[in-house]
Amino acid sequence: MSVVKFQGSVLVHFEQAPLYGCSVKQQLNDDKEPNKQILFVSGGGGQGDYGVPNVLAALQIRDSTSGTLLARHEDPRGTFSLTACHPTLNIVATAIDGTLFLFKCEHNRFKEIANLAVDKDKEDPMLSAAAFSPDGKWIVTGGSDGTVRLWPFPDLISPISIIMNKQARKLVLSQPDRSLCLFIVSLGISPKSTCVAIICENTPEITLCDVQDSQKRKKLHWRKETHLPRHFQMALIDEMEHYFAIFNARNCKREKSFVVSWNTSLDVIAERAISKIALSALAISSDGKYCAVGDLEGRVTILSSRNLTIITQSKPHVLFITSLAFSTNSDGETSGVISVSADQACLFTSVTPSKGALMH
Repeated sequence: MSVVKFQGSVLVHFEQAPLYGCSVKQQLNDDKEPNKQILFVSGGGGQGDYGVPNVLAALQIRDSTSGTLLARHEDPRGTFSLTACHPTLNIVATAIDGTLFLFKCEHNRFKEIANLAVDKDKEDPMLSAAAFSPDGKWIVTGGSDGTVRLWPFPDLISPISIIMNKQARKLVLSQPDRSLCLFIVSLGISPKSTCVAIICENTPEITLCDVQDSQKRKKLHWRKETHLPRHFQMALIDEMEHYFAIFNARNCKREKSFVVSWNTSLDVIAERAISKIALSALAISSDGKYCAVGDLEGRVTILSSRNLTIITQSKPHVLFITSLAFSTNSDGETSGVISVSADQACLFTSVTPSKGALMH
């Protein structure tokens, strides 16, 4: 296996494939081994022989300085549109159109262990969001049919369904109508695996649902007349759950995009204007110290999660950022954020501005 330096070209094996998902899984280490992580990355050019592969890849990374390619899988069925890794197992979830795929990474290869036709939209099924719960017992999915499903893992049977708009869903399933705001664009699941957050396209509120009783719902609003939510994450800070969301302006010429955080009482803790460029990705570090956002012009902004003070900004990409994931150093401390983009690049930005390094 070749070793790839983060300061050089990390994902040359992706050829010209645009990248749409990245996820970092921490590997348990002992006193003799430095902290190791697996970086899962996915993307592709879609069905057909256009010379652009649909690829799922795994790299083992250390100290955010080098990466070793562990496994690579090409698939003619379509573009891998997202990645989400299991918290303890070397299993990654991804999607092609409306189908959820689970792959196990072992012995330097990917083995497909499950696929489920999750999204039931008859016109254009699209699975746009998926995540494992922090306890590894659930996979939550959502997409164009307006239904969030919580699949018990590893059984993957009899999911709990959360229908965002029952009346509209019946119309969409029988006679698709794109004017109905059903498309689920983002999902988040709480650190204690008890709550799911849901964002639907062109909808000003964020819905919080109880995992055991989906009828127990709360709504989060913020400047709904001028902004719409795009992504949502939850994190533990000082053993307390906090909520984070990015909001894009309805009119980007007049308003800036924002990052906003709340406590469990739904009180706003902090809000931070970023720019007049729409935000496209959000990540929170596993230690709860940092928040990162990416935008449509390829810019990465890293903030303190406590008060949303901006720590560093850079523009490593030439096209929009599609996904972000934090990485750690050999001591297990957050070292920076990994970003992927439609520009085919996978880059690393340090949380320490003076030591920033790029992978491109």
